[in-house]
Amino acid sequence: MWKYLLMGLIVLAACVGAASPVTVQQTEKTSGAKILLAGTGTQPHTQNVMDGLTEYFASVGIPVRQVSMDGKSRTDIIDKMPEMGAESFLLLSVHLQAGSLGDKGVLQCWNAQGKKLWEEEGGVGRFTLSAGSAEKNIVKNLQKKLEKRTGGPGLPKK
Repeated sequence: MWKYLLMGLIVLAACVGAASPVTVQQTEKTSGAKILLAGTGTQPHTQNVMDGLTEYFASVGIPVRQVSMDGKSRTDIIDKMPEMGAESFLLLSVHLQAGSLGDKGVLQCWNAQGKKLWEEEGGVGRFTLSAGSAEKNIVKNLQKKLEKRTGGPGLPKK
């Protein structure tokens, strides 16, 4: 009996969570962040690249909040930006297939009016045998390209 009750509560919690609006992973480091970051692609690779980029942004003084794309379009999140206090939305697309020369991450920046401000691509640059090394190379190559954008449109410092 208790087993079924517990299972029912877990299912209920999962349903409520799935129906919730854009969710935000917010910590003390990201409170007050004006930039949202979400990603699409194979998990856990996309999340690992997002985490690497979030660490980079924090190191250069740009607070970023990660948001979930689960069942939401880019437009859905852009529409919610004003009520979330966001000015920019970074959308990461990770294309990863270990052992492929086509592994890459594409980061697009959108403003609250839905205008695309810029796009950067960070490829792996060489053949990799593991997804972990491909993820690290994508983060590293995107960081190099983002250095010139830091403090500019879409990436204002705190």
